[in-house]
Amino acid sequence: MQDVDGLPQEELLHLDSLRQIFGGFSHEMAQPLNAIMIASQVIQLKVQRSSLPDEEKRFFEKRLDIVSSQVQRATHMLESLRSFSDEGTCYPEETTIREIFQRVFEFMRTQFLKRGIDISVDCYGNLPRSQNDLHIIANVFVQVLAYARDSVEAIAQWHERRSAPYEKAATVRLSENHGASAMEIEWALGNFPADGTVIDPKSRMGLVAADLALQAIGGVLHTSAGRVVTRIP
Repeated sequence: MQDVDGLPQEELLHLDSLRQIFGGFSHEMAQPLNAIMIASQVIQLKVQRSSLPDEEKRFFEKRLDIVSSQVQRATHMLESLRSFSDEGTCYPEETTIREIFQRVFEFMRTQFLKRGIDISVDCYGNLPRSQNDLHIIANVFVQVLAYARDSVEAIAQWHERRSAPYEKAATVRLSENHGASAMEIEWALGNFPADGTVIDPKSRMGLVAADLALQAIGGVLHTSAGRVVTRIP
């Protein structure tokens, strides 16, 4: 198949299929999560009314509270996935760029932590609202964070093969830039040569799509050694 704006049609088909699947997945998972929440609340009520010793009641109540909090967290993450998969979902007019980033970062952060990557976020000033499609901006944030994640992981593996130390860390900075919002992500290169490439071109596919999407709304995406910068009008 021919490429469309640099992206193979097979990739576009795959991405749209994933969007459809995630949308259905988030809807289907909401029901069993709701059932678990109701069941845990019923059990908690039974425990409170039981004749168990106070120490045992506290033991069960504490663990049921953990169940409830984790179900609430999973439900919130599913709602975020649903909003990403459903292009018809509307963000409130007052939604800010910072809030869009926070929604994305909430479930992307786990992917960094599972890979042992320490990631910190700094936000300077009040980020202006964008008149552009917030779904586009959210997806750009996803792809840029994914690129930073994969870059840090690849550089860490390069150091590991050479038995060299490397600190897996990245810093995100959000700021206002001449009336637009800017996001900059930086990570250490360690001993890795600044002019080297560690990311396979296929894993850059999402970044290419993000670049094209930003260009279409008048934004900018720039990458360099250990750094990626986006400017969102």
